[in-house]
Amino acid sequence: MMKKALIKFIQMPLKWKITLGTSFILFTLFFFYSGIQYIVTNVWVNNLEEKNIRKLAVEIVGYMEERTDSLSPSMLQKSTLFLERLNEENQLIRILDHTGKPLITLSQNVPANWVSPQVVASQMLERISHGEDQLLVLRSPFASRPFQGTIEIVRNLESSDSLNDLLLLTMLIAGIGSIVLSAAGGFLIARQIIKPVQSLAETMNIVSKTGHTRRVEFSDNGDELSQLATIFNEMMNRLELSFKQQNQFVEDASHELRTPLAVIEGHLSLLQRWGKNDPKILDESIAAALMESRRLKVLVKELLELSRAEEDYTAKSVPRIYSGSVISHTVQNFMLLYPEFTFEVDYEEIRNVQIGINPNHLEQVLSIVIENAIKYSCERKVVEVRGILRDSEVLIIVTDFGEGIPAEEIPHVLDRFYRVDKARSRMKGGNGLGLSIAKRLMVYVNGTIHLESEERQGTSVYLHFPRDHEKPSLLE
Repeated sequence: MMKKALIKFIQMPLKWKITLGTSFILFTLFFFYSGIQYIVTNVWVNNLEEKNIRKLAVEIVGYMEERTDSLSPSMLQKSTLFLERLNEENQLIRILDHTGKPLITLSQNVPANWVSPQVVASQMLERISHGEDQLLVLRSPFASRPFQGTIEIVRNLESSDSLNDLLLLTMLIAGIGSIVLSAAGGFLIARQIIKPVQSLAETMNIVSKTGHTRRVEFSDNGDELSQLATIFNEMMNRLELSFKQQNQFVEDASHELRTPLAVIEGHLSLLQRWGKNDPKILDESIAAALMESRRLKVLVKELLELSRAEEDYTAKSVPRIYSGSVISHTVQNFMLLYPEFTFEVDYEEIRNVQIGINPNHLEQVLSIVIENAIKYSCERKVVEVRGILRDSEVLIIVTDFGEGIPAEEIPHVLDRFYRVDKARSRMKGGNGLGLSIAKRLMVYVNGTIHLESEERQGTSVYLHFPRDHEKPSLLE
């Protein structure tokens, strides 16, 4: 039975779990507090009753022991008057001789036959029941020469029982009220707590069904639920940006791939129809197909490099390197490939300064930038590579003296597949992905890249790396 109830509770909605849970906890706390209060009050009242009856017994014993002739009619009358003044509501006072015969009996709403007379040798206190009434009986011996006897005080605890019953009833009523109030309060609290969670669940359900990146509406009060909603909205922002980038990437890639494929298909169709019998057309078509296939190869390679750049730093720590050796190695490679170019290199300022980047990725960034500088140079075939040390960063600058870039085009040159002059870029083999790859690699190491250019004057590409202030290694 208990197991079934627990299973039903676990299967309840969270709102009712919180409501029942808070109600149960509050009622349990109230129950224990009220129980302890009832017990303490009951003990206190009983102790007070015992204290009062013992005090009364001491007073009566003292009075009786002072009498030297307790059996004389006059003394019995005086004792009766004295005891009448001491007697209270719901109380019986009785004086017994040594044989147990009652000499004086005074009663207020306590019949004498409820308690049988009994002679004792020492004081005795007991509780007895008579029907529904609880009686507190105290018997105490006394001696008054030449008389010996026993004093009996019987007190009906009806008033104490009524007080306890009233206290118990009050606690029960308060307990029922606490259940109702705690249930109502728990429901209101649960509704307030569950409201943002329900909003989040509804939004996630809409996202899962429609695929739209919805946002959760919430009040930013700094609590955990607000933080959860903030994290969800930020995640949706990133997802939406990722979806847009992915769609743009697919559209751009399909557009870029369609042209060389169409050219190759056109030349192959031409050869299939009649061009294969014409040596001149055959050579032209094969040359065009080869050129476009090479462009496809480069394009696919750049796409893979861009995708790899986006994943490379997700699970790896960024190493710290000295950039001088990478710059020297990269420039030497280009000197061999382009002997007609002059490379002016100066990186003495940053030779012994570490930066955070994978050496292969630094070489890749430099290769992209230097290759662009070579590709778009004009008569003056000079490429400058400089390293500058600043307080907060290490700066590598690659400068050419070529065609330059129009000012309105500069903000877009780092975008995927963007080309300033598409026709001219095709002739030079550009796909518009190189600088996008360089930008992505720089972003992952908390670096930045920007360009400064003037038309027919040349272009400078600035690579900014956060500076490492550690002492240089002697291994350089």
